[in-house]
Amino acid sequence: MWAADDVRYVYATNAIEGSSLALGETYVVIEQGITIGGKPLRDHLDAINGKKALDYVYRLVDERIVLTPRVLLDIHQIVVGDDEAAWGGRIRDDARFIRGSMYVHPSARRASEMLDEVFEDYGKRRETEHPVFLAADLHFGIVHVHPFKDGNGRTARLAMNLHLLQSGYPPLAIMPPEKPEYIETLERAHLGDVETFRVFIERLELAETERYLQAIDRAYGK
Repeated sequence: MWAADDVRYVYATNAIEGSSLALGETYVVIEQGITIGGKPLRDHLDAINGKKALDYVYRLVDERIVLTPRVLLDIHQIVVGDDEAAWGGRIRDDARFIRGSMYVHPSARRASEMLDEVFEDYGKRRETEHPVFLAADLHFGIVHVHPFKDGNGRTARLAMNLHLLQSGYPPLAIMPPEKPEYIETLERAHLGDVETFRVFIERLELAETERYLQAIDRAYGK
């Protein structure tokens, strides 16, 4: 059902992290296997791995597999692929910092414990909390811990969308024009204002839902 937007999602989630591939170029790399001249190999690999990771999330939805720390590690492994420096599927062993942020991420020793706490909270709220708010909190919880050497944002966004899909909501792509507000609301959440990030995600998910409904209407000639 969501496959038509796969390339759009992969383009957006990688562009947020600085990929130089345009939407059309991402399509060519994923769907046609063609290399874009002058563009970094890393960007090509991120596009290919991003599509594999999204396909894996769809499989988890189909098989009704609940998101756990182990599943998150599997998603991360696919996101970063064979990049040894990214430690795919493993918790980091060093300190992590975000340039320009006032937030200091937990130590490597605390990261694993805090990730378990994020998922303990997720498990308690999974059947009762509004899916969009919980998806936002799950996303924030993962990036707040920043458990990986690389790929934290891409993995957190896939985890958010896994929960949304399993709850019957369309997947959410945060597009490049929304990056400044995305970064700002995440920074505010790191410093204690989680509600603003929730509202940001709620607004985008509402717009995404309306976009899908309009597409369905057009497909059926309404």
